[in-house]
Amino acid sequence: MIARRSFIAGAATSVAAPFILTQARAQPLRIRRDVQSLAPNDPWFTKYGQAVQAMHDLQKSKPSDQRNWRNQALIHINHCPHGATSFVHWHRHYILNYELICGQLIGDPNFALAYWNWSANNGTIPNPFYDLNKLNVTFWKDPSNAQSNNWSPDTVTTVGTRALAKGTGVQSDPDAGADFTQDFIDAIKEETIFSIFTNQLETGPHNNGHVITGGQNGHMGDGMSPLDPIFWLHHCNIDRIWAEWQTAGNTTPALNLNYDNQFVNGLGQPATASSASALNFSAMHYTYDTLFGPILDRLIRRLALRPKFPPEPPPVEVNARVLGGDPALKSLSPRVPTQFTISAPDLLPQLFRVRTFMATKAPTVQRQAIGGGRILAKLSDVMAPARRTPLLCKVFVNHPDLQPTTPSTDPHYAGSFSFFGQHGRGHEHQDVYVDITKPLRTLARDGRVDGKEVNVQVMPVAARGTRAEATFSVGKVELVST
Repeated sequence: MIARRSFIAGAATSVAAPFILTQARAQPLRIRRDVQSLAPNDPWFTKYGQAVQAMHDLQKSKPSDQRNWRNQALIHINHCPHGATSFVHWHRHYILNYELICGQLIGDPNFALAYWNWSANNGTIPNPFYDLNKLNVTFWKDPSNAQSNNWSPDTVTTVGTRALAKGTGVQSDPDAGADFTQDFIDAIKEETIFSIFTNQLETGPHNNGHVITGGQNGHMGDGMSPLDPIFWLHHCNIDRIWAEWQTAGNTTPALNLNYDNQFVNGLGQPATASSASALNFSAMHYTYDTLFGPILDRLIRRLALRPKFPPEPPPVEVNARVLGGDPALKSLSPRVPTQFTISAPDLLPQLFRVRTFMATKAPTVQRQAIGGGRILAKLSDVMAPARRTPLLCKVFVNHPDLQPTTPSTDPHYAGSFSFFGQHGRGHEHQDVYVDITKPLRTLARDGRVDGKEVNVQVMPVAARGTRAEATFSVGKVELVST
């Protein structure tokens, strides 16, 4: 076995030799790692803390420098496209340029951000984000006090707190904890339609992570969320999931949007950016530790060479099939269940049909996987509350006795969504997709789905430790098969 490994390693070296000769001076590839895999004394935490300190220092010495801490947060409230199809495109450029600024200010051009993997270690925020002052949002006492019509007509007045106590993970949340598990994230990555994939990723674990971490009035819960150092790792994880979905062979539309001059690079110069240029992350000289195959990929990583991923194939039009719907406009209130009864005669054939999708568990190998049908509840014309409110909206299927305290571990639970950044910018009316496949299959195995009618139930609750009284509305709910 040792001899075989030595032979393979030697063969890989000889294969890679031409690349060593031709790309010896290539820009090193920055590897973004899982922060949950790092020991508390890993040098990464010290380096990141130094970068946060340097941006705060710059805020005092050069208030107009767009690289300083507050100005980086203002980019978010002024330009971020939450609730839009370009959500992942824009944020990829945002965290890329932030990463370059960090490296420039600490004198390490190879510095790479890490990602907050919600599916590991119960989804905790690592202890150094509490133990090291430079990474602890409570230490800085940064005021938000900012307003942008891009975000809301109201002024953001959050403070430097976190609702997640040290050692507590997002998976521990009784209302939405299941949305951060690996099984839940893998199910999102099995979606083949980009608009539905990014909608599930944003309205579910992304928004819920902000709401649960920010709590009643912490920075993470509103438009100035980048004032908390964990924000950047939260969005790195979003970007990682998208990168894995892309690399598996799924297609993202370019969208033809221009972001020029919304960001600055490491030197503080206006950055050229667009939705189209966000598609190829390898051209941005970074990747993730999950995107390396065995031998040759590890060798490329060690030699700091940049692998060349092929361009994405032309988009293939895939449509969701509507199975039935409840068109009644309904107003929803906290702690009150609202039911949508949907007639769907073709439900069971669609639920148990054979479906293909791109396999993402080995994302460096593009190959199709086979599974059962996928049924989603599409909530259309969702009108967000008039003001920010820390609501978690839990979705269940055919629950006989739904209560506000019914947890996300209940077999009738499908998923949840929350509101983050949809106020006052033309995105108040949005669609939300929740995958109800898992509870449907569980109920079908027990003979509790008649195949003709399904009850989709929404239970809004205030995030733990918060108060939420605001109401919102849903225009209609449909069942769709993808």
